[in-house]
Amino acid sequence: MSARRVLFDALVAGAPVSELDAAQLLADHSDEVLRELRKAQARKVQQRPHANHVTAARKLRQAPGKWRVVALYKDMPAAQGICSKVRTAELTSYAPAGAFEAKASVTKAGCRVYVRYVGVAGE
Repeated sequence: MSARRVLFDALVAGAPVSELDAAQLLADHSDEVLRELRKAQARKVQQRPHANHVTAARKLRQAPGKWRVVALYKDMPAAQGICSKVRTAELTSYAPAGAFEAKASVTKAGCRVYVRYVGVAGE
């Protein structure tokens, strides 16, 4: 693999490169670099779609006891925070508090949040 390709891949991946190397690469290949940066940015956006908790809660109510992936977050603290908001119904789609269980797990793409509807006492 050429030194130029290694530098190019590092730049697209967001790895640190010297300013001089980056400037030279951009001067020589700006169109190609910009095209690859846009592709990389689009892939990142596609990996983590916006979570629609209203729809997820509605579907979970229709299938009590079934776990469902409702969101993908980039780190465990964010995922655990959402789990807490689901259990306490701070996210109002999951009201009343205690009607839903939530857990998070680490994957290669990020942290998945799983939720299931367990109902409330007296239902």
